[in-house]
Amino acid sequence: MTMSRRQRRWEVTNDVALSVYFGLDRKLCGIYTLEFEKGERYIVQTIDLVSRLSSHRRRWDDIVAVSFIECGPEELNDLERAMISDAESQYVVRNRAFTKMPGGRSELDFVVDVQQQAEWLEGVQPAYPLNERGDVKASKQHGARRRAVERMPRWACGA
Repeated sequence: MTMSRRQRRWEVTNDVALSVYFGLDRKLCGIYTLEFEKGERYIVQTIDLVSRLSSHRRRWDDIVAVSFIECGPEELNDLERAMISDAESQYVVRNRAFTKMPGGRSELDFVVDVQQQAEWLEGVQPAYPLNERGDVKASKQHGARRRAVERMPRWACGA
């Protein structure tokens, strides 16, 4: 039996204690969504909502709203992945796990342009020619050196 879930949403400010919104009497288990000033989203699971939100407030000062869906611990993984996937179709997400294109700066962003990463994920072919191994085709000079090496006798291994 599938139970319909209601997602509750609160607009929050940094000058109001989280216990005002969620209380301190019990730990809340479920999936929450943080909304940020520029419209990004961060979706994640928790077994202790107030504690997790407090740590996020120390990290990010641009949180403007929190949405929460309560669920059992056995449902957390599937519901989190589904909600992240849904959010990606409408918003930029700050999540790094379970996304098609994690938000924020990653180590790869410093080496490969974000646009080029997106093209790779979409299967766009590079503008430069590739050989069958995927290497950039060698220059004529490199090709001449390679042919010269290929003409050398091969060294036999062993005694």
